Amino acid sequence: MARQSIPRFDLYGELGVDPSADTVAIEAAYRGLIDREPMASGAAGVRRSARLRLARDWLVDAELRGRYDASRARAAARAAGKPARAGGDIPWPAADLARAEAEAEAEAHEAQGAQGAVPHQDAPTRIEWSATPAAAALAGDVPAESGRAGSPGRRRSRGPAVALGRLALLVALAVAAYAITSNLGLLSAALNSPTASPPPATLTPAPPTLAATILPTTAPTPEPTLPGPTDIPIATLQQGAWDTVQRVQAAATADDLATIQSLVGDTASGLRLSGVRQVEFPPVAVGAFVTQRAGELYDAVADPYHLTSTDGQAWTFDWADRPLAAYRPAGKDIHDLWWTESDGKHHLYLRITVATLSRQSVYATLTWTFDPARPDDATYFKRAAIDVTGVSFDDGPPVLTSGQPVAIVGSTFVITSVKLATPYTGALPSQLVLEITVTNPRTIGGAGRENPTTYTLPIR
Repeated sequence: MARQSIPRFDLYGELGVDPSADTVAIEAAYRGLIDREPMASGAAGVRRSARLRLARDWLVDAELRGRYDASRARAAARAAGKPARAGGDIPWPAADLARAEAEAEAEAHEAQGAQGAVPHQDAPTRIEWSATPAAAALAGDVPAESGRAGSPGRRRSRGPAVALGRLALLVALAVAAYAITSNLGLLSAALNSPTASPPPATLTPAPPTLAATILPTTAPTPEPTLPGPTDIPIATLQQGAWDTVQRVQAAATADDLATIQSLVGDTASGLRLSGVRQVEFPPVAVGAFVTQRAGELYDAVADPYHLTSTDGQAWTFDWADRPLAAYRPAGKDIHDLWWTESDGKHHLYLRITVATLSRQSVYATLTWTFDPARPDDATYFKRAAIDVTGVSFDDGPPVLTSGQPVAIVGSTFVITSVKLATPYTGALPSQLVLEITVTNPRTIGGAGRENPTTYTLPIR
């Protein structure tokens, strides 16, 4: 099982208990908040309930509470010597690990200094180039025994010897030229003389055959290779993906749309804050990510998250089918749908509180009430169902959709969804038009008794 990450918020403060409270007091505080505190509807209420439940689960479990208290103690110890962190949250586990490594390295340097070790200081290095001995000798700049270049005395002592050598070379060349010229003249006279007999033929031995020389070869130096799928440790890929999820969550909490857009790339074109505020980000452990190489990309998947990377370091958060924008009615916009029976009318007061548009789906949250004068209408309408039968954007024609009817049973609100035939792309529409159909609740009377109604919701 993956080790759970330590929560970032104050668990004791969330439940309103003292850190010394026992399990019974913590459980009582949780139950009291759940029973007494009215939860907000929608995402805010779900988030509040989730935080209360997470605080109770960690504080009633001895092992989890021990880990959380130890993390608080470390944070308090650091805060005693450093300025307080913004928000006062408990640091993330990955940040604790990096800080612990830095502190360990600092302690190691202090211990080395205590033992009298002298810190290493790199002395400046100077590289001087000089001519080769042969070149220096010919140039007359470097004496044979002197350390100074261009000594005048050395040049005077070498002058006569050089002159004599050059003269001897000229004499040798002149003698060789004369010998060659004389031999050529004698040979020409012998060939042109009528009494001269031709020289005897001589056989010139063939030159010896030389064996082929095989030159030594060296193996070519291999070119450096880029990191492949197995060159990056799996733990590094998992940590990079996990860090990106935490950055997206923190930006969503701070309504930082620019940061979110930079992390999701083109997977959420036209994203608005109204859509971000409808998204839930469930916690995920670092080890929960399954990583693999897919073509030129690295993949990291941990339900419900999917991220990709080209280098294993910078990751792109796939926004997938999460809401791009939210649409709400200008007011209550309650529609009165009714059916006539022998005992009079049966009313269903229906409205849409919010609808969201995603790349592939439209989600609508509906609420309803019955006629207070007819307490039995809850039973009457349980045979009916709600269905999204039409979706259109702005003044455009309806798009093909596929939805499932939802029964009006057991609750006063329901979230229904409809899948678009083709993914939505381009600029987000300013209006979302939904046609809602409530099927016939009567057990008699035949088909064709459906009651449709249309809602026009502006973008928020």
